[in-house]
Amino acid sequence: MRLETQRREARTLEAFQSPKWDTKTVAGHNFTWLKSREELPESTNLREYAGMLLHRMVLDGEFASTLCRMLDLWKAWGENGGMRKSDLSSLQEDQLSFAQASVLLSIIKDTSGAMAGTLSMDLQECMRMWRTVRLG
Repeated sequence: MRLETQRREARTLEAFQSPKWDTKTVAGHNFTWLKSREELPESTNLREYAGMLLHRMVLDGEFASTLCRMLDLWKAWGENGGMRKSDLSSLQEDQLSFAQASVLLSIIKDTSGAMAGTLSMDLQECMRMWRTVRLG
């Protein structure tokens, strides 16, 4: 049992020190994992799934808050220079949210570098067109 624990800790340490993966690579592996868990139809592609996630975030506040919590955790990894053991355990507890967050980040990153325009330009155009929003 002690040898198994040491082996697990050595593997975790090696993972922390390994080269970092691109968001698109992480999203691709997580998307395959999501399909294997039968979370979505086989014909769904990455963009369609991201759209479904965004739609669900608008309709379900609890889902949006869970996903945003995972995105905040991911942002903290980047700011702190990488993951810690506590971050890894948080990720392992909620692997589904991590997989969904990686799909969203991949699509946002892909969209921001698209030839047709950037995400920031699209947002600026929306703000120019809709300067005033009235509720009610």
